[in-house]
Amino acid sequence: MRIRSDIKQRLQYILFYLLLATATLMAGWLSQRHAITWDWSDSARNSLSETSKALLKRLESTLKITSFAPDNSLLRQQIGEFIERYQRASSNITFEFIDPARHPALIRELGIRISGELRLEYSGRSEN
Repeated sequence: MRIRSDIKQRLQYILFYLLLATATLMAGWLSQRHAITWDWSDSARNSLSETSKALLKRLESTLKITSFAPDNSLLRQQIGEFIERYQRASSNITFEFIDPARHPALIRELGIRISGELRLEYSGRSEN
């Protein structure tokens, strides 16, 4: 009788840890597939306005955004977080960084004046 209760207890432990591992893996998988964000800031300053959301819904082609910021800068992180809000709202936005120190001719050609400046390109038009 003692042997059966030991086996039963071990099976319960094994089953518990298997279920725990499965639940953890499922939570990780779901978090990778479904990005949910909440804006708890005062006056929702980290969210897009309804006007911005409506404008993004009207995009018919891809909006390309290029940021001219140095590698490994805090500025890149801040710009990336800012643009990410727009990318979450629309799949028609592409975004890239270009290091001005590596492409000085391009900087002159495009008229980029300050670090972190953004260039928006849409339907053959562009604006800095």
